[in-house]
Amino acid sequence: MHPVRAWLLAAACAAGCSSSETLAPSPTMCQVQACPVAPLSYAAEVIPPAGSTAPTFEFATFDPTSGLFTLAIPATVTLSGDVHIGSGTSTHVVPSTVRASRPSRIAGQPDVVYTAEIRVTDGTYTMQVTPTLDGEVYTLRVISDDPSEQYPPQTFSIPVPADTRFALKLDDNLSLLQVTGAVTDAVQTPLRGLTVQALDLATRASVSTIATTDIVGNYAIQLSSQEAKTVILQVAPPTSELPTLEKRIDLSKPGAGNTLTVNLAMPTGQNAQKFSYPIVGNSSSGAMEPVPFATAAFTADVSDPLAPDVTATVYVVTQSDAGGLATASLIPSRVYQLTVTPLGGSPYQSTTLPAFTVGPTGGTGGQIMLDLRPKVTARVLAPNGKALPNVAVLTGVSSGDKQVNGRAEEIAQLPSDLTDSSGRISLALDAATYAYDFGLVPPPASGAARSWIESVQVHADVALGDLTLPVGTQAFGRVLDANGQTIAGAQVRLYSVAASNAACVMGNLACVSPPREIAEGTTDATGTAAFILPSSAPTLPAHN
Repeated sequence: MHPVRAWLLAAACAAGCSSSETLAPSPTMCQVQACPVAPLSYAAEVIPPAGSTAPTFEFATFDPTSGLFTLAIPATVTLSGDVHIGSGTSTHVVPSTVRASRPSRIAGQPDVVYTAEIRVTDGTYTMQVTPTLDGEVYTLRVISDDPSEQYPPQTFSIPVPADTRFALKLDDNLSLLQVTGAVTDAVQTPLRGLTVQALDLATRASVSTIATTDIVGNYAIQLSSQEAKTVILQVAPPTSELPTLEKRIDLSKPGAGNTLTVNLAMPTGQNAQKFSYPIVGNSSSGAMEPVPFATAAFTADVSDPLAPDVTATVYVVTQSDAGGLATASLIPSRVYQLTVTPLGGSPYQSTTLPAFTVGPTGGTGGQIMLDLRPKVTARVLAPNGKALPNVAVLTGVSSGDKQVNGRAEEIAQLPSDLTDSSGRISLALDAATYAYDFGLVPPPASGAARSWIESVQVHADVALGDLTLPVGTQAFGRVLDANGQTIAGAQVRLYSVAASNAACVMGNLACVSPPREIAEGTTDATGTAAFILPSSAPTLPAHN
């Protein structure tokens, strides 16, 4: 092909029209033949239609670059069995649920989870799951549905490459380890209504039954003999007036009756007093203005130096009122860590003061000042170089660890917005130790594909300049079941996956770049869904 002709075809594609000489120009997207799909790393997720009993299935990789692809879902397998208490047959069926989970095959996505109720008539369970691949296992956990029939969490790990029967043999009551004791205040007065449980050292997940101290401060919890030999015993109060106690306990040498006794006492207390602090923002004019409805979280270590094996931590959370005044019951002259988090739409950013000293007596203290959130600005352009309005700009977090295990409230407050008539966007974000990603979702009629701007550090105002969306090209995906039959009404989500994820050690989510959704569609009566994917065609220079 003549070089000038080739350039004209690429330009036509970038402008969002067909390059075929025999087809009329398309206002929305390129023809597949003229604009090949960009050779990225792709993953897919297929969610069955409503009413289907089939599970969601993930494809860790697939190749859509030809513009036509097939996602063939393998047959599900049956995981079933019964629940035994001890070594014999089930003599007592506890209303419970069996939970089966495995890591997602798309790194950075939440675990895949299936559940099945244990039938109270015979103690059996049945669930349909996707078969495991080499090296994969399901982690099974029995979770009691009835608080009065508590049973300590127990987990089992098994591969399920085909139909599998697996008996869940739970420890009988005689083999369960029991931790008992009493919780008192500093002068040995029993404390009632405190929550007691044992936590895993690494994950801090509960590994015991959960008890509430009675009128004389007594508690009793049970743990499986399968658990680690060292756990954290936690005592949590119902209000912030008392601290939370934690103590590492060694389970390897229980006493008579497989019982271990652990008594805990609150540290010598200091009477809390009411303190109020105005939370204000340093506005762009330099004037201070109140910040209403901001969350203020005070944390202090109040451990007793005479009990070095017990940590005592006070947590006090309050919210500023409509006038920006935050009031809390705090210990005079105590040093707290203070974190203030405004509402998501506030122009002011969160702040953490690691050593916030409370005054000697209650009353109104000094102002807590918040700075303005840095702004991230950009102009979004269509592939033809023109400003593109109504592009949804989504904010994400670059670390998979933050996405999956981070603070849900913090992630939920990340802002999103639409570009204005000139294609411009301005987002106010907290200055953060982690990096942000920005997803650009164009309107369907634009002819552009979705794009992600990744790993943007925000410590001050950031101008991203002009962001040109990639040329969109149409691709078609067909979804088949295990018998080769098409599936109508299935939702299909396509992701781009960072090639660097392959070098991450499994489970190290801080290393993982989250998958980014770049297209989605629903299969029609023929089992086919249409997508606009990024193309390898060049874009045109920006112009006003």
